[in-house]
Amino acid sequence: MRFGTFHLMTQYAGATSGQIVAETLAEAELAERLGFGRVWLTEHHASDHGICSAPAVFAAAVAARTQKIGLGFAVNVAPLHHPLRLAEELAMVDQLSGGRVVAGFGPGYSPYEFARYGVDIGERHTRHNEVVEVVLKAWTGERFDYAGEHFHFEDAQALPAPAQPLPVAITASSIAGAHYAARAGHRLLTLGGSDDVREIVAAYAAEMRRSGHDAALIEDNLARVGVLKHVYMAESDEEAQAAIRAPTEMLLRRLDALTTEDGAGTGAVFEEGLAAEMENYLSTRFIAGSTKTVRAEIAALADAGCGEVLCWFRWGAMEHAEAAASMRRFGAVLPKAG
Repeated sequence: MRFGTFHLMTQYAGATSGQIVAETLAEAELAERLGFGRVWLTEHHASDHGICSAPAVFAAAVAARTQKIGLGFAVNVAPLHHPLRLAEELAMVDQLSGGRVVAGFGPGYSPYEFARYGVDIGERHTRHNEVVEVVLKAWTGERFDYAGEHFHFEDAQALPAPAQPLPVAITASSIAGAHYAARAGHRLLTLGGSDDVREIVAAYAAEMRRSGHDAALIEDNLARVGVLKHVYMAESDEEAQAAIRAPTEMLLRRLDALTTEDGAGTGAVFEEGLAAEMENYLSTRFIAGSTKTVRAEIAALADAGCGEVLCWFRWGAMEHAEAAASMRRFGAVLPKAG
């Protein structure tokens, strides 16, 4: 089992952008010292839900402050990017880091963010697929033509080339998404409870085999299936459960705001369903509790087919010091691999 850290970079009331940036860099450096295998960054726009609007830029800063920890993108929101520019940015980070990048892509989900960029969210899947296709062609370093529904290029080229044959990870929370990643031979990132993970991984594995991929690639990709989980370690289960509720409610409110184009959220509809949504989220998206409980949750994920846990230690208005303490407790009792 591998373990990485995941960073959303929420800017909460009373915190400045500079503070969140500096603290997240410190968390990335701490992750390397504790032996985590990878720092995973995500992308959001025009929202204090997450201020990492340029994850490649932030990844370059992490690369400059670390020596060996991997740099993962979970994910670049592909439909909001020009594919040639994205290919060049990720390749540059890979060069700067000495080949430490895993390039993650996803179609996005927020009407609010798509509206800010003037992109039709109804086109998100076709745009995503075309962006990934173009990026992969660009990373060959050769000139190429491309004719798709959204992008057309003649004699295109992107430089620099990556320092390595860049691994690609695709987010999927549905069987159809898992099948897409499998057919292309990409790694899989997903989320949910152990039963959800088991179903997605089984579909992914079956489609990888049906697609005729090399046995070594199938084995490696299945060993690297990543699952995103909030992680909070405390002396007792009761202490952990008490600590995670307030930041989780804030997180759910921010997520609701992203579901409408104006950022106002669903109002009374959200409030009416909040209690049930909170309990569902806490039961499926968390590894929280004492060392014994956390070990049991990790074992259940491994049994479901998870190969790497993307440990989300800080969310909502959680302070840096509290998240760092949880990271240290986790790092002291669980082995890491790159």
